[in-house]
Amino acid sequence: MTTNTPVRHTPTDLVQRKILVVVATLVLVIALASIWRRLQPATHKIDRAPIIGAAAGIGEALARETLDAVHHQGRLIIVTDHDPVGVDVPRDYRWEAFQAELKQQKGVTIAGSEVVEFDPDEPMVSGCSSAALKQILNRHADVAAIVFLIDLPEWARVAGALPQNITAKIIAVDNQGISLRSHYSGYFSSGLLTALIARRSPLSDLPSDPKTPREWFDKYYQVYNRQNSETLSD
Repeated sequence: MTTNTPVRHTPTDLVQRKILVVVATLVLVIALASIWRRLQPATHKIDRAPIIGAAAGIGEALARETLDAVHHQGRLIIVTDHDPVGVDVPRDYRWEAFQAELKQQKGVTIAGSEVVEFDPDEPMVSGCSSAALKQILNRHADVAAIVFLIDLPEWARVAGALPQNITAKIIAVDNQGISLRSHYSGYFSSGLLTALIARRSPLSDLPSDPKTPREWFDKYYQVYNRQNSETLSD
């Protein structure tokens, strides 16, 4: 009768076995990672040059229009829907370019800002409600200019409800690009709105290869005022 003698593993055998397990695991992980990379679709880098260039161009144009409106002298109020220098918000190239232009002018100062909260009764992506507009104009009617980095409410919502003693110049940016004529023509005809920066329609063919913020702006945006407000798109 044969007796099976138990196999005794020395400490060296156990160490070698553990090493083999670790090596096999690493090989499997590397193989799986290689397969995963091959199966992933190719990623495409987003060209941020148009985004940054156009945004900086808007900021520069906004500053130019503001400075011209106030004759390079006076206090400004900035209206936004967020703190442009907050730690938890995306970088705002419009604001940076706007500030950079203003810093070159000694006679103009930013006296304060208004951060408008979202109004569920007037759900715009980036806009000032009619109630907030009325309050802002009442509070700051005597400053040189009020600059809106967000959309003004549709004129039909505020016509006849705004204060009449406003001496401040109003300069605004349109962020939605829809129904510009019905949205803003009343502001111009009433004399309330000095300048509006909005999407160009159709887009300009020149420059064909924009490089500077000014060139990016000229390709995609334009400045509207009372003289050319009839060209606002429907």
